[in-house]
Amino acid sequence: MRILASQSSAIHSVGKN
Repeated sequence: MRILASQSSAIHSVGKN
C-alpha cells in the first residue's frame, strides 16, 4: 500500500507540472 501511494504521488507530480 505504501508503494502504491508513492506511485500515485509521482503521477500527481507529473500532472501538476
